[in-house]
Amino acid sequence: MYNISDSDFTLVENPESDFYGVKLLTGKYKDVTVVYGKVSIKEDEALDIGTLEFTWTCIDPAEFNDKELNKNEEFNNHLGDVLTYIISDSLEKKKGQIGHINANTDTSTQSST
Repeated sequence: MYNISDSDFTLVENPESDFYGVKLLTGKYKDVTVVYGKVSIKEDEALDIGTLEFTWTCIDPAEFNDKELNKNEEFNNHLGDVLTYIISDSLEKKKGQIGHINANTDTSTQSST
């Protein structure tokens, strides 16, 4: 999982949405905060692999230019690694949840337990 651990990021409240932000705490992109958006898995049945696809919005670019971060393949891959860790860790601890937690949405929520 590319050496991502709980000490590499923290969840932070996002005053502009119901979704938490993810603030990076270590490495080259330290202090950058993003909010993940739509997350999906694209399956390639022929190769028997899945690719994590996601959107994100930068809410604090720290010392970086958010437009440059958006185009930066290394940064995007790092965000993918962090997201993979968050999803895997959450499912392993049986705290995983799919969908919105806000009761005012029409999206269903499904627990991993």
